[in-house]
Amino acid sequence: MRSLGIHRASGLLCFLGLLAASRARVVPGAPGPDWQRCKNFSRQVNKLAWDLEGPVISVSLQEGKHSEDLTPQIRCSDNCDPAKMDSDQSCLRRIHQALHHYRALLGSEVFAELRNGDASPMAELRGALAQLTNLVQDGGFAEGPGPSLHQSQPWERPLLQRQVLHQLRSFSAIMARVFAHSAATR
Repeated sequence: MRSLGIHRASGLLCFLGLLAASRARVVPGAPGPDWQRCKNFSRQVNKLAWDLEGPVISVSLQEGKHSEDLTPQIRCSDNCDPAKMDSDQSCLRRIHQALHHYRALLGSEVFAELRNGDASPMAELRGALAQLTNLVQDGGFAEGPGPSLHQSQPWERPLLQRQVLHQLRSFSAIMARVFAHSAATR
């Protein structure tokens, strides 16, 4: 009787392990994101990020201690090769995480002065990020808390804006390439 309980417990653990693993993998034949629309929106995000007028400041903030940059970045280990994107969602998960990160940053008080109306370049960029986030999200990616920003002083905001826009431009260029290549191979 006791060994039956152990087998059930180990079977349950095995099932839970398979369930967790299946969240990171795509079932063959299951619908993935609309690659063409992802390609189009990623290009739009990239263009809008580059077109957005950021303050031209040649000074950078230096703190006494080096702070760790927690900005999500696409890595080689994220399997963004189009041949792997059908079976492994780590690349899409990383892209979704970064999109969520940048949406939160662009919605923060750091960019409040640039959000002046629904037709502003910032509103267009945030809208394109939202559309792309929805396309990439398959229901399995949890929206975690946004990036933790300390309350910034007005004099810091142009510097922070420049830093965030620089990081967003770098990320969006890589993301646009990932989606362009994935759309071309399907």
